[in-house]
Amino acid sequence: MGWVALDRHRPQGVIPSTAAWVRRDSPPGVVYRELYADVPLHRTPPQTLDDPVQWQFTLDYGDRSQPAFLLSLPQGRCWQTSAIITAQHHLLGDLSIHFKIDPRQTPRKHPVFWQPIASPQHHPGPLAVVIAPGGNTYFHWLIDVLPRFHLLRQGCGQGEFPPWEAIQGFVVNGYHQPFQQQTLDLLGIDRDRCVDGTAHPHWQADRLLVPSLPRHGTCAIAPWVFQFLRQTFLLSPTTPPSPRETVNPGSCPQRLYISRGSARRRRVLNEAALITLLQRWDFEVVQLEHLSFQDQVARFAAAQWVVAPHGAGLTNLVFCAPGTQVLEIYSPHYVSVSYWNICSQVGLNYTYLFSRGDRPPAYTTPHHLTADLEVDLAQVQRVLEGWHQS
Repeated sequence: MGWVALDRHRPQGVIPSTAAWVRRDSPPGVVYRELYADVPLHRTPPQTLDDPVQWQFTLDYGDRSQPAFLLSLPQGRCWQTSAIITAQHHLLGDLSIHFKIDPRQTPRKHPVFWQPIASPQHHPGPLAVVIAPGGNTYFHWLIDVLPRFHLLRQGCGQGEFPPWEAIQGFVVNGYHQPFQQQTLDLLGIDRDRCVDGTAHPHWQADRLLVPSLPRHGTCAIAPWVFQFLRQTFLLSPTTPPSPRETVNPGSCPQRLYISRGSARRRRVLNEAALITLLQRWDFEVVQLEHLSFQDQVARFAAAQWVVAPHGAGLTNLVFCAPGTQVLEIYSPHYVSVSYWNICSQVGLNYTYLFSRGDRPPAYTTPHHLTADLEVDLAQVQRVLEGWHQS
Protein backbone atom coordinates (compact mmCIF):
# COMPACT_ATOMS: atom_id res chain seq x y z
CA MET A 1 0.00 0.00 0.00
CA GLY A 2 2.93 2.35 -0.66
CA TRP A 3 1.18 5.01 -2.74
CA VAL A 4 -1.85 7.28 -2.34
CA ALA A 5 -4.76 8.20 -4.63
CA LEU A 6 -6.09 11.74 -4.31
CA ASP A 7 -9.87 11.45 -4.93
CA ARG A 8 -11.77 11.29 -1.62
CA HIS A 9 -13.79 8.24 -2.72
CA ARG A 10 -10.85 6.50 -4.34
CA PRO A 11 -9.02 3.71 -2.45
CA GLN A 12 -5.82 4.78 -0.76
CA GLY A 13 -3.99 1.55 -1.52
CA VAL A 14 -4.41 -2.18 -2.07
CA ILE A 15 -4.62 -5.02 0.46
CA PRO A 16 -3.45 -8.05 -1.56
CA SER A 17 -4.94 -10.85 0.57
CA THR A 18 -8.16 -10.58 2.54
CA ALA A 19 -7.31 -13.61 4.69
CA ALA A 20 -3.82 -12.31 5.54
CA TRP A 21 -5.24 -8.86 6.38
CA VAL A 22 -7.81 -10.33 8.78
CA ARG A 23 -5.25 -12.59 10.45
CA ARG A 24 -2.65 -9.83 10.75
CA ASP A 25 -4.72 -6.81 11.75
CA SER A 26 -7.91 -8.27 13.28
CA PRO A 27 -9.84 -5.27 11.90
CA PRO A 28 -12.75 -4.31 14.20
CA GLY A 29 -16.11 -5.72 13.16
CA VAL A 30 -14.74 -7.68 10.20
CA VAL A 31 -15.76 -11.36 10.07
CA TYR A 32 -14.02 -13.88 7.81
CA ARG A 33 -14.85 -17.55 7.29
CA GLU A 34 -13.17 -19.96 4.90
CA LEU A 35 -15.71 -22.25 3.24
CA TYR A 36 -13.59 -24.29 0.81
CA ALA A 37 -9.87 -24.94 1.02
CA ASP A 38 -7.62 -24.73 -2.02
CA VAL A 39 -7.32 -28.00 -3.94
CA PRO A 40 -5.20 -29.31 -6.84
CA LEU A 41 -6.42 -28.60 -10.37
CA HIS A 42 -5.82 -31.00 -13.25
CA ARG A 43 -6.24 -30.31 -16.97
CA THR A 44 -6.25 -32.86 -19.77
CA PRO A 45 -4.37 -31.88 -22.96
CA PRO A 46 -6.79 -31.15 -25.81
CA GLN A 47 -7.21 -33.32 -28.88
CA THR A 48 -6.63 -31.62 -32.23
CA LEU A 49 -5.44 -32.12 -35.79
CA ASP A 50 -2.88 -29.36 -35.13
CA ASP A 51 0.77 -30.19 -34.68
CA PRO A 52 1.96 -28.80 -32.39
CA VAL A 53 -0.91 -27.93 -30.06
CA GLN A 54 -1.77 -24.20 -30.15
CA TRP A 55 0.36 -22.36 -27.60
CA GLN A 56 -2.47 -21.05 -25.40
CA PHE A 57 -3.29 -24.63 -24.41
CA THR A 58 0.27 -25.11 -23.14
CA LEU A 59 0.53 -22.18 -20.73
CA ASP A 60 0.76 -22.57 -16.95
CA TYR A 61 -2.67 -21.62 -15.58
CA GLY A 62 -1.86 -22.69 -12.04
CA ASP A 63 -2.24 -26.08 -10.41
CA ARG A 64 -4.30 -25.10 -7.34
CA SER A 65 -7.60 -23.35 -6.81
CA GLN A 66 -8.02 -20.39 -4.49
CA PRO A 67 -9.67 -20.86 -1.08
CA ALA A 68 -13.32 -19.75 -1.04
CA PHE A 69 -14.58 -17.59 1.80
CA LEU A 70 -17.27 -15.21 3.02
CA LEU A 71 -16.44 -11.77 4.39
CA SER A 72 -18.56 -9.43 6.48
CA LEU A 73 -17.33 -5.85 6.14
CA PRO A 74 -18.68 -3.00 8.30
CA GLN A 75 -19.18 0.21 6.29
CA GLY A 76 -17.78 -1.58 3.26
CA ARG A 77 -18.20 -0.23 -0.26
CA CYS A 78 -18.69 -1.90 -3.63
CA TRP A 79 -18.04 0.07 -6.80
CA GLN A 80 -19.12 -1.02 -10.27
CA THR A 81 -18.47 -4.70 -10.90
CA SER A 82 -15.01 -5.16 -9.45
CA ALA A 83 -14.04 -3.07 -6.44
CA ILE A 84 -14.51 -3.89 -2.75
CA ILE A 85 -13.30 -1.10 -0.47
CA THR A 86 -12.92 -1.16 3.31
CA ALA A 87 -14.08 1.52 5.73
CA GLN A 88 -10.42 2.56 5.91
CA HIS A 89 -10.44 3.19 2.12
CA HIS A 90 -8.33 0.25 1.02
CA LEU A 91 -9.10 -1.94 -1.99
CA LEU A 92 -9.27 -5.67 -1.22
CA GLY A 93 -7.20 -6.96 -4.11
CA ASP A 94 -8.32 -10.60 -4.23
CA LEU A 95 -11.98 -9.46 -4.24
CA SER A 96 -11.46 -6.78 -6.90
CA ILE A 97 -10.07 -8.52 -10.00
CA HIS A 98 -11.33 -6.78 -13.14
CA PHE A 99 -11.21 -9.25 -16.03
CA LYS A 100 -7.44 -9.69 -16.57
CA ILE A 101 -6.49 -6.68 -14.45
CA ASP A 102 -5.35 -7.87 -11.03
CA PRO A 103 -4.89 -4.90 -8.66
CA ARG A 104 -2.44 -6.95 -6.60
CA GLN A 105 -0.05 -6.80 -9.56
CA THR A 106 -0.95 -3.66 -11.55
CA PRO A 107 -3.10 -1.47 -9.27
CA ARG A 108 -2.95 1.69 -11.37
CA LYS A 109 -4.61 -0.14 -14.29
CA HIS A 110 -7.70 -0.96 -12.24
CA PRO A 111 -10.64 1.33 -13.21
CA VAL A 112 -11.24 2.35 -9.60
CA PHE A 113 -7.96 4.29 -9.70
CA TRP A 114 -8.61 6.30 -12.85
CA GLN A 115 -12.33 6.47 -13.60
CA PRO A 116 -14.59 9.12 -12.02
CA ILE A 117 -16.21 7.95 -8.80
CA ALA A 118 -19.49 9.44 -7.59
CA SER A 119 -20.50 9.47 -3.94
CA PRO A 120 -21.84 6.11 -2.74
CA GLN A 121 -25.47 5.44 -2.04
CA HIS A 122 -26.11 4.17 1.48
CA HIS A 123 -27.80 0.85 2.19
CA PRO A 124 -28.61 -0.23 5.75
CA GLY A 125 -27.71 -3.82 4.93
CA PRO A 126 -26.91 -6.53 5.26
CA LEU A 127 -26.13 -6.03 1.56
CA ALA A 128 -24.56 -8.95 -0.33
CA VAL A 129 -22.26 -8.47 -3.35
CA VAL A 130 -22.50 -11.09 -6.11
CA ILE A 131 -21.87 -8.77 -9.07
CA ALA A 132 -18.91 -9.64 -11.33
CA PRO A 133 -17.19 -8.21 -14.41
CA GLY A 134 -19.09 -9.34 -17.49
CA GLY A 135 -21.90 -10.73 -15.34
CA ASN A 136 -24.54 -9.52 -17.80
CA THR A 137 -23.35 -12.25 -20.21
CA TYR A 138 -24.13 -15.95 -19.99
CA PHE A 139 -20.67 -17.34 -19.21
CA HIS A 140 -19.83 -14.83 -16.52
CA TRP A 141 -23.32 -15.02 -14.99
CA LEU A 142 -23.12 -18.80 -14.58
CA ILE A 143 -19.45 -19.05 -13.59
CA ASP A 144 -18.71 -15.78 -11.78
CA VAL A 145 -22.07 -14.66 -10.32
CA LEU A 146 -24.33 -17.60 -9.40
CA PRO A 147 -21.71 -19.54 -7.38
CA ARG A 148 -21.41 -16.53 -5.05
CA PHE A 149 -25.02 -17.13 -3.98
CA HIS A 150 -23.91 -20.61 -2.96
CA LEU A 151 -21.12 -19.21 -0.78
CA LEU A 152 -23.60 -16.86 0.86
CA ARG A 153 -25.93 -19.74 1.67
CA GLN A 154 -23.02 -21.79 3.01
CA GLY A 155 -21.74 -19.04 5.30
CA CYS A 156 -24.82 -17.14 6.42
CA GLY A 157 -26.17 -18.11 9.81
CA GLN A 158 -22.81 -19.42 10.97
CA GLY A 159 -20.99 -17.66 13.80
CA GLU A 160 -21.38 -13.89 13.53
CA PHE A 161 -22.79 -13.95 9.99
CA PRO A 162 -26.45 -12.93 9.72
CA PRO A 163 -28.97 -15.56 8.60
CA TRP A 164 -29.80 -15.81 4.90
CA GLU A 165 -33.25 -14.37 5.51
CA ALA A 166 -31.75 -11.20 7.02
CA ILE A 167 -30.00 -10.17 3.79
CA GLN A 168 -31.73 -7.00 2.58
CA GLY A 169 -30.31 -6.91 -0.94
CA PHE A 170 -28.12 -8.68 -3.50
CA VAL A 171 -26.01 -6.48 -5.80
CA VAL A 172 -26.16 -8.15 -9.23
CA ASN A 173 -25.39 -7.33 -12.89
CA GLY A 174 -29.03 -6.57 -13.56
CA TYR A 175 -31.81 -9.17 -13.56
CA HIS A 176 -33.78 -8.43 -16.71
CA GLN A 177 -32.46 -10.99 -19.21
CA PRO A 178 -34.36 -14.30 -19.40
CA PHE A 179 -31.40 -16.44 -18.29
CA GLN A 180 -30.89 -14.17 -15.28
CA GLN A 181 -34.53 -14.28 -14.26
CA GLN A 182 -34.86 -18.02 -14.79
CA THR A 183 -31.76 -18.94 -12.79
CA LEU A 184 -32.66 -16.54 -9.96
CA ASP A 185 -36.10 -18.15 -9.80
CA LEU A 186 -34.58 -21.65 -9.72
CA LEU A 187 -32.31 -20.55 -6.86
CA GLY A 188 -35.28 -19.13 -4.96
CA ILE A 189 -33.91 -15.57 -5.08
CA ASP A 190 -36.68 -12.98 -4.83
CA ARG A 191 -35.99 -10.42 -7.54
CA ASP A 192 -37.39 -7.72 -5.26
CA ARG A 193 -34.27 -8.24 -3.13
CA CYS A 194 -31.93 -7.69 -6.10
CA VAL A 195 -30.09 -4.40 -6.53
CA ASP A 196 -29.00 -3.52 -10.07
CA GLY A 197 -25.33 -2.70 -9.62
CA THR A 198 -25.08 -1.40 -13.17
CA ALA A 199 -27.79 1.22 -12.63
CA HIS A 200 -26.38 2.23 -9.22
CA PRO A 201 -22.63 1.53 -9.39
CA HIS A 202 -21.45 2.67 -5.94
CA TRP A 203 -22.89 1.41 -2.65
CA GLN A 204 -21.88 1.62 0.98
CA ALA A 205 -23.59 -0.61 3.53
CA ASP A 206 -23.57 -0.76 7.29
CA ARG A 207 -22.81 -4.44 6.78
CA LEU A 208 -21.46 -5.58 3.40
CA LEU A 209 -21.36 -9.34 2.79
CA VAL A 210 -18.79 -10.35 0.17
CA PRO A 211 -18.32 -13.93 -1.02
CA SER A 212 -14.98 -14.60 -2.69
CA LEU A 213 -14.58 -14.72 -6.45
CA PRO A 214 -15.25 -18.19 -7.89
CA ARG A 215 -12.66 -17.69 -10.64
CA HIS A 216 -9.13 -16.26 -10.50
CA GLY A 217 -7.97 -16.06 -14.08
CA THR A 218 -9.21 -18.00 -17.08
CA CYS A 219 -8.72 -21.51 -15.71
CA ALA A 220 -8.42 -21.17 -11.93
CA ILE A 221 -11.93 -22.40 -11.14
CA ALA A 222 -12.38 -24.62 -8.10
CA PRO A 223 -14.28 -27.93 -8.40
CA TRP A 224 -16.96 -26.73 -5.97
CA VAL A 225 -18.16 -24.26 -8.64
CA PHE A 226 -18.98 -27.03 -11.11
CA GLN A 227 -20.41 -29.24 -8.37
CA PHE A 228 -22.75 -26.45 -7.28
CA LEU A 229 -23.99 -25.79 -10.83
CA ARG A 230 -24.55 -29.47 -11.58
CA GLN A 231 -26.22 -30.27 -8.27
CA THR A 232 -28.44 -27.21 -8.46
CA PHE A 233 -29.60 -27.22 -12.07
CA LEU A 234 -28.97 -30.68 -13.51
CA LEU A 235 -31.93 -33.02 -13.76
CA SER A 236 -30.66 -36.52 -13.05
CA PRO A 237 -31.84 -39.13 -15.57
CA THR A 238 -32.91 -41.25 -12.56
CA THR A 239 -34.99 -38.44 -11.02
CA PRO A 240 -38.58 -37.77 -12.16
CA PRO A 241 -38.97 -34.29 -13.72
CA SER A 242 -40.23 -31.66 -11.33
CA PRO A 243 -42.69 -28.95 -12.48
CA ARG A 244 -39.86 -26.48 -13.09
CA GLU A 245 -38.38 -28.61 -15.91
CA THR A 246 -39.84 -28.22 -19.40
CA VAL A 247 -37.71 -30.88 -21.11
CA ASN A 248 -36.77 -34.37 -19.97
CA PRO A 249 -33.17 -35.12 -21.01
CA GLY A 250 -34.29 -38.58 -22.08
CA SER A 251 -36.26 -37.04 -24.94
CA CYS A 252 -33.40 -34.87 -26.22
CA PRO A 253 -31.07 -35.58 -29.19
CA GLN A 254 -27.69 -37.09 -28.43
CA ARG A 255 -25.75 -35.07 -31.02
CA LEU A 256 -25.90 -31.28 -30.96
CA TYR A 257 -24.63 -28.58 -33.26
CA ILE A 258 -24.80 -25.16 -31.59
CA SER A 259 -25.51 -22.64 -34.35
CA ARG A 260 -24.65 -18.95 -34.22
CA GLY A 261 -26.97 -18.28 -37.13
CA SER A 262 -28.74 -15.46 -35.28
CA ALA A 263 -25.54 -13.92 -33.90
CA ARG A 264 -24.02 -10.69 -35.15
CA ARG A 265 -20.42 -11.84 -34.76
CA ARG A 266 -18.37 -15.04 -35.04
CA ARG A 267 -20.79 -16.43 -37.62
CA VAL A 268 -19.98 -19.53 -39.63
CA LEU A 269 -19.89 -18.32 -43.23
CA ASN A 270 -20.33 -21.78 -44.73
CA GLU A 271 -22.79 -22.97 -42.09
CA ALA A 272 -25.27 -24.44 -44.60
CA ALA A 273 -22.61 -26.84 -45.87
CA LEU A 274 -21.48 -27.64 -42.32
CA ILE A 275 -25.05 -28.41 -41.25
CA THR A 276 -25.50 -30.70 -44.27
CA LEU A 277 -22.40 -32.62 -43.18
CA LEU A 278 -23.48 -32.81 -39.55
CA GLN A 279 -27.02 -33.93 -40.36
CA ARG A 280 -25.55 -36.95 -42.16
CA TRP A 281 -24.19 -37.81 -38.72
CA ASP A 282 -27.64 -37.29 -37.08
CA PHE A 283 -26.88 -33.96 -35.43
CA GLU A 284 -29.69 -31.66 -34.37
CA VAL A 285 -29.14 -27.95 -35.01
CA VAL A 286 -29.90 -25.77 -31.99
CA GLN A 287 -29.89 -22.00 -31.48
CA LEU A 288 -29.63 -21.66 -27.73
CA GLU A 289 -30.97 -18.12 -27.58
CA HIS A 290 -34.40 -19.52 -28.50
CA LEU A 291 -34.43 -21.97 -25.56
CA SER A 292 -35.14 -21.49 -21.88
CA PHE A 293 -32.32 -22.09 -19.44
CA GLN A 294 -33.88 -25.39 -18.32
CA ASP A 295 -34.14 -26.54 -21.93
CA GLN A 296 -30.47 -25.78 -22.54
CA VAL A 297 -29.44 -27.73 -19.44
CA ALA A 298 -31.54 -30.73 -20.49
CA ARG A 299 -30.14 -30.82 -24.03
CA PHE A 300 -26.52 -30.66 -22.91
CA ALA A 301 -27.17 -33.26 -20.21
CA ALA A 302 -28.43 -35.68 -22.86
CA ALA A 303 -25.77 -34.95 -25.49
CA GLN A 304 -23.04 -37.44 -26.34
CA TRP A 305 -21.48 -35.35 -29.14
CA VAL A 306 -21.36 -31.51 -29.21
CA VAL A 307 -19.99 -29.41 -32.08
CA ALA A 308 -19.94 -25.62 -31.93
CA PRO A 309 -18.06 -22.50 -32.93
CA HIS A 310 -16.64 -20.69 -29.93
CA GLY A 311 -19.39 -18.92 -28.00
CA ALA A 312 -20.92 -18.42 -24.56
CA GLY A 313 -23.47 -21.19 -25.08
CA LEU A 314 -20.66 -23.68 -24.48
CA THR A 315 -20.83 -22.74 -20.80
CA ASN A 316 -23.57 -25.40 -20.74
CA LEU A 317 -20.85 -28.03 -21.13
CA VAL A 318 -20.87 -27.90 -17.32
CA PHE A 319 -24.04 -30.02 -17.52
CA CYS A 320 -22.74 -32.72 -19.90
CA ALA A 321 -22.17 -36.28 -18.78
CA PRO A 322 -18.54 -37.37 -18.32
CA GLY A 323 -17.14 -38.79 -21.55
CA THR A 324 -19.12 -36.49 -23.86
CA GLN A 325 -17.23 -35.66 -27.06
CA VAL A 326 -16.82 -31.90 -27.69
CA LEU A 327 -15.51 -30.10 -30.78
CA GLU A 328 -14.94 -26.35 -30.49
CA ILE A 329 -14.13 -24.41 -33.67
CA TYR A 330 -12.09 -21.20 -33.43
CA SER A 331 -11.16 -18.37 -35.69
CA PRO A 332 -7.35 -18.30 -36.04
CA HIS A 333 -7.45 -14.77 -34.59
CA TYR A 334 -9.29 -15.44 -31.32
CA VAL A 335 -8.77 -18.28 -28.87
CA SER A 336 -10.18 -18.65 -25.37
CA VAL A 337 -9.35 -21.79 -23.43
CA SER A 338 -12.29 -21.40 -21.02
CA TYR A 339 -14.31 -24.30 -22.44
CA TRP A 340 -11.32 -26.61 -22.66
CA ASN A 341 -10.87 -25.96 -18.95
CA ILE A 342 -14.53 -26.74 -18.23
CA CYS A 343 -14.23 -29.99 -20.18
CA SER A 344 -11.13 -30.95 -18.19
CA GLN A 345 -12.82 -30.28 -14.87
CA VAL A 346 -16.10 -32.04 -15.74
CA GLY A 347 -14.49 -35.02 -17.48
CA LEU A 348 -15.38 -34.40 -21.14
CA ASN A 349 -13.29 -35.30 -24.21
CA TYR A 350 -12.30 -31.97 -25.79
CA THR A 351 -11.13 -31.39 -29.36
CA TYR A 352 -10.51 -28.08 -31.10
CA LEU A 353 -10.09 -27.02 -34.73
CA PHE A 354 -9.28 -23.73 -36.41
CA SER A 355 -11.34 -22.32 -39.24
CA ARG A 356 -9.64 -21.36 -42.51
CA GLY A 357 -7.36 -18.34 -42.55
CA ASP A 358 -3.82 -17.23 -41.85
CA ARG A 359 -2.55 -18.04 -38.38
CA PRO A 360 -0.90 -15.30 -36.33
CA PRO A 361 2.66 -15.99 -35.12
CA ALA A 362 3.01 -18.05 -31.97
CA TYR A 363 2.62 -16.16 -28.69
CA THR A 364 0.71 -13.31 -30.31
CA THR A 365 -2.98 -12.68 -29.66
CA PRO A 366 -4.81 -10.52 -32.23
CA HIS A 367 -7.99 -10.91 -30.10
CA HIS A 368 -10.31 -10.32 -33.07
CA LEU A 369 -13.34 -11.26 -31.01
CA THR A 370 -15.87 -10.65 -33.77
CA ALA A 371 -14.18 -12.48 -36.67
CA ASP A 372 -16.42 -14.77 -38.74
CA LEU A 373 -15.35 -18.34 -39.52
CA GLU A 374 -15.11 -20.50 -42.62
CA VAL A 375 -15.00 -24.08 -41.37
CA ASP A 376 -12.78 -26.72 -42.97
CA LEU A 377 -15.39 -29.44 -43.58
CA ALA A 378 -12.81 -32.13 -44.28
CA GLN A 379 -11.27 -31.61 -40.85
CA VAL A 380 -14.67 -31.82 -39.16
CA GLN A 381 -15.34 -35.08 -41.01
CA ARG A 382 -12.02 -36.50 -39.78
CA VAL A 383 -12.87 -35.65 -36.16
CA LEU A 384 -16.33 -37.24 -36.39
CA GLU A 385 -14.89 -40.38 -37.96
CA GLY A 386 -12.41 -40.58 -35.07
CA TRP A 387 -15.23 -40.27 -32.53
CA HIS A 388 -17.24 -42.95 -34.33
CA GLN A 389 -14.35 -45.37 -34.25
CA SER A 390 -13.49 -44.76 -30.58
